[in-house]
This record gives sequence, C-alpha cells and structure tokens, in this order.
Amino acid sequence: GTRGDLKELSRLSQHLLRLAAGDRAASNAIFLREILLGLGDGFQRRGKRLSELAGIDPAWSKLIADLVGEAARQAKDHVTPDDERVQAIQLLGHGDAKSVRDVLVTLLDAKQPQAVQLTAIRTLAGFRQADAPATLLATYRGATPGVRAEVINTLLSRPEWINALLDVIEAGAVAATDVPLARRNLLLRNANAAIKERALKLFARDAAGPREAVVKEYQAALALAGDAGRGRKVFQRECRQCHR
Repeated sequence: GTRGDLKELSRLSQHLLRLAAGDRAASNAIFLREILLGLGDGFQRRGKRLSELAGIDPAWSKLIADLVGEAARQAKDHVTPDDERVQAIQLLGHGDAKSVRDVLVTLLDAKQPQAVQLTAIRTLAGFRQADAPATLLATYRGATPGVRAEVINTLLSRPEWINALLDVIEAGAVAATDVPLARRNLLLRNANAAIKERALKLFARDAAGPREAVVKEYQAALALAGDAGRGRKVFQRECRQCHR
C-alpha cells in the first residue's frame, strides 16, 4: 500500500479475488479484511485513500465494494462480537465517505457498546468532512463520559474544528469543564489570536479557580421544594448511561 506499485497491486487483487470466491470464502473474510486494512494504512501514509484504487483497477473496485459492503452489515449487527464490529468499522474508514457515513452515524447512538461508538467517532473524524463537528455533537448529551471525552479530544485535534467546539460551549450545550484542564490551558495559549481570545472568555474564570460566586448562584435552590418526578427525568437524561 505504501509503495503503490500498480502491477504489484494488480497481482494481489487477482489472488484476493480467488480467495473471496473459493470454497472457504466465508472463513477467508476476516483474513481479506485484515489485508485491506493493511493496504489502507499504507495508502494513508501516501496521503491517499484505498477507495481511490477502485477507480484504477476493476478487480479492486469489486473487492472493495464487496468487503466494505459486508463490513457495513457487520458493523450494525448487534449479534457480531464487538471486536469484529470494531474491525469492520475501521474498514469503513477506507471506503467512500458518502457511502459509509450514514452507517457510522447510526453507530454513535448511546445504546451501542462504547468500543463501537469510539471507533465510529475516530472513523468519521478521519474523513475530515466539514459537518463532522455537528455530527459528533448531535448525541453528546446522552453519551457516556468516555464517549464525551473522545468527542472533545477529536474536535480539539483539528484546528478547523476548534471553533465549532467553542461555539457549543458558548451556547451552553457543552460545559466548559468538559474540556480537560491541560487542553484548556493550551487553548489559552493558542497561536491563533481569535481562538485565544474566545478561550480566555470561556476558560479564564475556571483556570483561576474561584468557586464562591458559583456557590452563591446556586444557593437559592436549597429553598425550593423537591420534585421527584422532575428529578427522575433529569436522572434519565443525564445520569442513567453510567449509573445503571
């Protein structure tokens, strides 16, 4: 994959087609997927995507379409073991963004195993699409702390996505404290003056650490009458994912 030798890749495609069509095709599926993942990693080192190979060689077009299609089915299959689903999702990252995006979005659901959600986040981020921040943040409120942390770190890993994260923090959809202290401090020293200025407004108070004003702000709540029904709704919305 890193060499990108078309003759070498053509010979390999013929060999893989025989494996895919033979008597042991079903048992060879995981082996074929491993090969495609390795090739995809090599292509990424060259700044390319494995899906580009489909436009060069008809044999690869069929192989990639068949294996990515099967990977999409397995990725959504709750009966398939989580480790196989994770591998299938990783393979989707080497497919065409338009054809696999909808599958990946469904895997962000909070009902999915955490390993599946985390891999789906990383795979979606790999396509670097402009709507990725909105997609990743759509299920943020119902996500577990581990998934929330992955979303935050993913958005902070792309300079072009940082402002999208700051937007939702300003809007109150994401708490400023959800951003790890070390990452907040980096944003406060960001080389981009506009990002640095926004970060100062959002994080400077938390960085300094005064809590008295916050305590006073919520003090009045102690005088309110309790409402178990409303509390149950809050628990179901905010806490249930972890506190089962």
